[in-house]
Amino acid sequence: MVAGGLDDEQLKDEGLLTALGHYWYADRTMNDFIAAMREKAPQSLFVVVGDHANRLNLEAQPDMFRQYAVPLIISGPGIDRQRWPARTAGSHIDLAATIIDLVAPAGWPYHSLGNSLASGNRFAVNYGWWMDAGMMGVTHSREWLALPDHLPGQTPDFAAIDSRTDAVRAMSYWRIRHGQFLKEN
Repeated sequence: MVAGGLDDEQLKDEGLLTALGHYWYADRTMNDFIAAMREKAPQSLFVVVGDHANRLNLEAQPDMFRQYAVPLIISGPGIDRQRWPARTAGSHIDLAATIIDLVAPAGWPYHSLGNSLASGNRFAVNYGWWMDAGMMGVTHSREWLALPDHLPGQTPDFAAIDSRTDAVRAMSYWRIRHGQFLKEN
């Protein structure tokens, strides 16, 4: 099944066949699990997020996006592609806010370092990269890549990107080191 669309040269590549076999098995197993759970609990929300593929890229020279972007699949009752704003950027830090936004009653208060992807988040950051709708780059460097939905003439505002990245990192550090409460002076 995995080898059906490969050319003769690719069919000789044992590493490629092994990698594709892993993807095929993961897809099949995930599909079987979700189908079984939908029967048992039809109101369930399923959130599937990947890890970075930099350990197992199928391309010899992937660009920054193909190397570090991750898939995100959200499925369940009421989830409609039309609900998601175009040109949304996000990272793992935005997942909790997204899930709360999808399942909590309207107006339900919560605090999060991330932003809901369902609300049109336009900026994402992780430990080494940033993404702003249409662009992606290496944190605290001037290396960046225009993505397919990049607007002509748009360039990164590196000072703003560095500032937002530092703020997220500082708050993340504070929460890990000191908990959720800020000292009142």
